[in-house]
Formats: sequence, C-alpha cells, structure tokens
Amino acid sequence: MIREYRDRTAVITGAASGLGRALARELAIRKCNVALIDIDSSGLGKVKEELARLGAVVTGHCVDIGSEQALQRVAAEIGSAHGTVHLVINNAAVSASTSFANTGAAEFERIIRVNFFGVVYGCRAFLPFLQKQAEGQILNVASCFAWLGYPGKTAYASSKGANSPTAEWASRFCIPARYTRPWFATESPIPSSGARVKSSS
Repeated sequence: MIREYRDRTAVITGAASGLGRALARELAIRKCNVALIDIDSSGLGKVKEELARLGAVVTGHCVDIGSEQALQRVAAEIGSAHGTVHLVINNAAVSASTSFANTGAAEFERIIRVNFFGVVYGCRAFLPFLQKQAEGQILNVASCFAWLGYPGKTAYASSKGANSPTAEWASRFCIPARYTRPWFATESPIPSSGARVKSSS
C-alpha cells in the first residue's frame, strides 16, 4: 500500500479530461511522477503541459486501452521513461445513452472492450512493475451505475459492474487493489498521505 506519493510513479488512463485529469493533477501537486494515457492526443498534450508547469515529471502516451498489444507497448515505454511504476489508476471509459434494444452489438462490444477489458489489460500490463515494488497499488474506477442501474446505460453499467472481480484478482498477486464507484466526476479517490482508499460496498 502506498503511504507517500512524493517521488513515486503513477499511471493514469483516461487522463486527458474529467476525473482522470483531476487525479493526475492531484498527484502532481503531491510531487508524484505521472504517466498519462489517453486516446485524445490533443487533450493529453494540454494536460501534460499543465502538469509540467507544476514541476511534475510527466510523460504522455496516446493509445487505445482496448488494445492489449498497444497497451503492453506503452507499458514498456513508461518503464523506460520512469524506471518503475507504483500506482496504476484504470480510469478510462466510454459510454452511450440508448436503450438496450437500440444498442447494436458493435457499440455494446466497444464499451465492454474499453471499460472492462481496458482495465484487465491495464492490470496485466503493469503488474510486473508492481510486483517488483515493496509497495504498489491498483485503483480501478467503476461507477455508481454498476449497482444502481440506469435507463439507457445497460452496456456502461454492465462494463463497470465487472470491475470488482478484477480488483480481487489483482489482490491474489499480493498487490493492494481497490475499486471506487464515484457518484460524481468531481469526487477524488486519491487519499491524503497515509490514508487508505475506501472502496464502496
């Protein structure tokens, strides 16, 4: 479990906007080195510049997390740039607002591929780094939709609900893993130094 963020290295997916950007900024303020991952190259560049102005050691990596091969390549890049990884935040997600009957197979599969398999691929890609550390942690960002359900969000809710077992799987490798189900994008699951992440139940 990470007790201090200074001089540690965190990987954040979906870091170009929203909660991912907020988490990256919070970590940078705490003097944590950050590796930003997003498919939005323009947004990624802006966040990278913003965090660099805070004095953070920051790298940006444009990739589709739904591709395990591409994510493995980026993991190698991050390893070369930062030397190691202490914290992995699987935050990236996509959604669609349409009824179950009107959600095509391709769209349903796209959401599952990014929101669920993107988390699986993220855990697999960075697990070797975490296993080498005396401390390390995985945080999978789910959603309150995972247990509330919501009209027009069947694919999204299904993909987010699948993330809890992924955290339990990582824990079997002696890597502290949590998942959080924020109500709002402004909620930050990054605790103060020495505090523990409390996951929803």
